[in-house]
Amino acid sequence: MEHQVQSALGAGPARETLEGVATVGATGSAGLQEAPQGVRICIGQAHGPEYARRGARLRSGIMDRPLIDRYAAGGAEPAGAIRGLSAADLDAIPVPGTWSIRQIVVHLLDSDLAATHRMKRIAAEELPLLIAYDETALAGQGFYAALDVNRCCELFALHRAHTAEFLRALPDAAFERRGVHNQSGIVTLGGLVETYVWHLEHHLGFLRRKRAMLGKELGA
Repeated sequence: MEHQVQSALGAGPARETLEGVATVGATGSAGLQEAPQGVRICIGQAHGPEYARRGARLRSGIMDRPLIDRYAAGGAEPAGAIRGLSAADLDAIPVPGTWSIRQIVVHLLDSDLAATHRMKRIAAEELPLLIAYDETALAGQGFYAALDVNRCCELFALHRAHTAEFLRALPDAAFERRGVHNQSGIVTLGGLVETYVWHLEHHLGFLRRKRAMLGKELGA
């Protein structure tokens, strides 16, 4: 999910849409930049102080190298999370207006591909401009349903291994390098790594709850 972390929580009425995304109807302040009218932010589990802390991390250049190991280890998580599910389970929508499990898995791959491109640009370029994309539009066009979810899981694992290899080759100072996201403002390479560790955990939480709603809890 795109992380428009400049947005303020509790900043006027918000309408829940896909996977805890909201549209802010007014600007506000939570110690971060104000959100322009209509900017979409992530709510739900990310609500409140933790959301603000994550915004601060995105801008922090502090990098704990074991975080790269956590990032890499997450590569196997989507495949394990969908184990034992049928095609019908993958495409079920137990809560109307939310994403299916298949859509979550494909989104995880798409977002990781975009994230690695941003990470490499920050590592190589001087203050590159990073452009947001509309993940809801991608998931809503229908072609996600035609994609092989097992192949997506394989690609996700390979891609995380590739990105971790790239990150481990960088000097510590590289993680303080910055880019400018057209919605989030200044972001650092170290902050992006931490954000995408969180991003996977965040969406797997949605996935597990959907499994439970379908009576297909892991280990059941």
